[in-house]
Parts: sequence; structure tokens; C-alpha cells
Amino acid sequence: MRNRFKGKDYLAFKDMTREEIEFITDLSLEFKKKWTAKEPHDYLKGQVWAALFEKNSTRTRNAFERAAADLGVKVVYLRPDEMQMTRGEPLKDTARILDRYFDGLFIRTFGHEIVEECSKWMQNPVINGLTALEHPTQGIADLMTIKEKKEAIKA
Repeated sequence: MRNRFKGKDYLAFKDMTREEIEFITDLSLEFKKKWTAKEPHDYLKGQVWAALFEKNSTRTRNAFERAAADLGVKVVYLRPDEMQMTRGEPLKDTARILDRYFDGLFIRTFGHEIVEECSKWMQNPVINGLTALEHPTQGIADLMTIKEKKEAIKA
């Protein structure tokens, strides 16, 4: 069942079914239990992901990097000011290059159209770490808290 999301993007709740949201929430809770018990869960061992942050972050960046480490992923932190994006390189070209070198992209940016554009040109997964439209990783964390406290989520 874990392969259900292999190669899929995670851009916004609006793009997902209720079943998919519940699956991700439950899987996240399973990982949290393993993390709390200090039980190894390096299911993505050997992968290398890019983390592109146009917006600064404390909690999101550290949570992503820690979760990635627990899953066996090496993270390469990318700053837009160190890339050609700030010098006029089309996002299409940047996304294609990142797709060649990395197993996925975690991106925290301003416009939601940026994550959608990356997704369009990348075959590997793109995870939205925050845009002006949505913060789906925080949304899952909120659903996890609700489920832990109430044991069920009703529509």
C-alpha cells in the first residue's frame, strides 16, 4: 500500500481524495510512532532530495530534514539566490535539471503556480512545503493532532 503514492506529487488538498488524505495521515502517524519508539524506518534509504526554500522557515525546514533523515533520505538544501533562477533561467529548465539529479523536490515558495510548474516538468515527486495558497504538510500535521486527540475525523 505504501507504493500507492510512489511518483505522485503532493501539492494541495484539492488535488487529493479523502481516502488519499486519510492514508497519508495514517502513514504519518505510523512514522511518528516509529520515531517516538526510536524504531528504524528508513524506507527511502539511498534517495537524495532537493529542498528549495524561497521563503525562510524554522519548523518546516527542520521537520522536513529530520523526517527525511529518519526515512534514509539525504537532503540537499538549495537557495534560489545561488541558482540561475534569480538570473532569469526559466523555471521549466530548473525543474528539468533538478529532476535529473534528485529523487524528489520539497519546495517552499510564494506562488502556488511555481509548485505546479515544477510538477509539470518533473517526473519525480514534488512536495509543497508552503505556498500563498496552501500549506499541505502543515495540514497533515493538523489532521494528525485531531486524529490523536479525537481518534476519528469526520467530514
